[in-house]
Amino acid sequence: MLIIKIIRLHLLQAIRFIRETGFILLIAILVSVGFIFQVIDAIRSLNWVYTLGIGVILVTSTHFSRKDLRFLSKITSRSMQMRMILLAEYLLILSPLILLFLITGPWQNGLALFLTPLIALVLPTRSFYLTERKQKKSLNWIPIQLFELKLHIEKNKPGYAILYVLSLLSPFHIAFFILGIFFLSTMIMTAFSVYEPKELLHWEPHFLKKKIQQNGLFIAKAMAPTFALASIFHFTQWPLLLYLLLIPLLTTFLGLLYKYARLTPIFHQPPNSSILTLFLMLLFLPGGILIHLGYSIFLLRKARKNLQYYYA
Repeated sequence: MLIIKIIRLHLLQAIRFIRETGFILLIAILVSVGFIFQVIDAIRSLNWVYTLGIGVILVTSTHFSRKDLRFLSKITSRSMQMRMILLAEYLLILSPLILLFLITGPWQNGLALFLTPLIALVLPTRSFYLTERKQKKSLNWIPIQLFELKLHIEKNKPGYAILYVLSLLSPFHIAFFILGIFFLSTMIMTAFSVYEPKELLHWEPHFLKKKIQQNGLFIAKAMAPTFALASIFHFTQWPLLLYLLLIPLLTTFLGLLYKYARLTPIFHQPPNSSILTLFLMLLFLPGGILIHLGYSIFLLRKARKNLQYYYA
């Protein structure tokens, strides 16, 4: 069956990814275990209606951020066949949580997660990624100086919009804000994964400082409404909220510094950046921010030397 072949293809992709990342991915998984269990406990304490909402948001955001929808539409003869493949994939992704809640309880949350993949039957099957130059719609409210974030948001508008809305649901439960921050930080981190051509890099003595300030100010302004809303309904947890607000800022700084620390005219993107995932996970663990800041300072010094070598 075609569904089994597609799932097998995704499993082979996952195995190849593990082989490529190796030890770094293993560390990232071990580090993330504590955070994952905290998220599971938070979901376990929710009413099944909220669990259903979280499942729908996760499935929808995953669907809109997929790059293989166009490929699937070409190898399937009917739209319903493609939707059944998507349904099977999303059910497989959620199956560990579904089985966990059905066995250990609450079973209502497990049943709610079991029903969420059904939304794949009504979601659009066309690709939301930019496929032709004429389809591009520029976001003029984002300054061109922030071209990394600007281009990435333009290519992933649905994904950013859904995750931003997720973080705005904090009045219902603080877990929405935490999940929104985590997934937004993950997407922001990937925005700095491509080098600009050497001719387009506008070198100046305080280049790195200016880039960090501009990107940091934009992220702070963008996250201010979500932080303000969460603070109103969870004021007693303001230290946690303030720390969560720092996470996308620190992730942005690390992505920038990692990019320019390894900048070279030979390649068009940095080497394997799985280590950034590890440092993002560290921010959700006690004391992890100290390791994160230490690595950022190391990259800052390395980036300055690297840029001076090529441009000063």
